Amino acid sequence: MKITKQAFFSTELAITIAVAIVLFIGIAYKGSEALQDGRTSKATASAASIGAVISEYKMEIGAYPESLDKLTVKNGSYGPWLSSIPRDPWGHAYIYQYSDDGYVIYSCGKSGYSHGSTVSAISKGDIGFTGR
Repeated sequence: MKITKQAFFSTELAITIAVAIVLFIGIAYKGSEALQDGRTSKATASAASIGAVISEYKMEIGAYPESLDKLTVKNGSYGPWLSSIPRDPWGHAYIYQYSDDGYVIYSCGKSGYSHGSTVSAISKGDIGFTGR
């Protein structure tokens, strides 16, 4: 059986295309992983930034705000502390809870569902900040 140059070229071309597809899929996967890591870092930094504002509010007013919306309005001669409440990198609202022991501000991440974070600790799957 005689192998023609055209058959050999077709086989080389098919192998080259298959390798290119595998490489493209690998690069796309790593790129989406990096994007997710960037969003997680941004959510952590934003939660910490909002946490700093909450601490400032408590220092000036003497109590934690009842909701994040309280940070956008004037309270006596203090505030407003924020012009608007930012959303997390996935477009969800940050979740805020407080007690006499402190507060927690967190993002539910890509899923948009809380994993049960409390003032005591951030649950695995949530991204946030606790403060006292």
